[in-house]
Amino acid sequence: MKKTISSKISTYIVLSLFSILTCYPLIWMLFGSLKGESEFYTNLWFLPKKWEWLNYVEAWNTAQLGTTFKNSIFVTGFSIIIVVAISYLASFAIARIPFKGSRIVLLLLLSTLMIPSQVTFIPLYQVELFLGIYNTYWGLILPYVSGGMPLAIFLLTIFITAIPKELDEAAEIDGCSQWGILWRIILPLTKPVLSTVIILTFINVWNEFFLALVMIQDPAIRTIPVAMTYFNQMFTSTNFTQIFAAMAITIIPVITIYVIFQRYFISGIARGAIKM
Repeated sequence: MKKTISSKISTYIVLSLFSILTCYPLIWMLFGSLKGESEFYTNLWFLPKKWEWLNYVEAWNTAQLGTTFKNSIFVTGFSIIIVVAISYLASFAIARIPFKGSRIVLLLLLSTLMIPSQVTFIPLYQVELFLGIYNTYWGLILPYVSGGMPLAIFLLTIFITAIPKELDEAAEIDGCSQWGILWRIILPLTKPVLSTVIILTFINVWNEFFLALVMIQDPAIRTIPVAMTYFNQMFTSTNFTQIFAAMAITIIPVITIYVIFQRYFISGIARGAIKM
């Protein structure tokens, strides 16, 4: 009994330390964003003496975050919708509609995860020029979709395969078609893993920098990571207070999405690990 209590206490202590180490940089950034420029250097580690909320207004206007937010939301939203829709349909076909070579198709999709994305930039650039989508929203969305689908299909296929086929048979006896099974039986059961796919796709697309830097030249359609880089370069002497304020604004959507889907995300990861 004593060993159990002591092990729990030590576990809580270790987890608390990890939580502090994880959260402290974020808290420090928030405190720094609310300080004046002079106070930032004289009061580096503690709460602001005077809360400078004007830093957020100046950062929003100077970095043109309204435009870049719109661009990132558009690109990320369409990427998530397309990845989820195509991956779900493809996973259902692989897991529930038997055809020759289904496993090979899945392995080929997984093999693309082993190819470094940097290797594909030159041919991707040439293809986008040929299709006329370079320096457009779709020049980002389509590569993001193709990069996000392999992992999404893998997770969904594993999850759907583990769902008992007796549910499908019972639905067919009741007169349910394949489309009915797809939407009424399988879809509600895959909410946890779909939430996992949504969060992973959102984080990967929202934070992606290099592809957006290479494929977008028009300042009017830059996404947040690229716009933040140019924003940092605007200051001859680094203004950390405004930079931290802009960073705090840009991470709000990531935290919001994670909080909304947290329960499903953890459930999807846990169930996927068990079913593998």
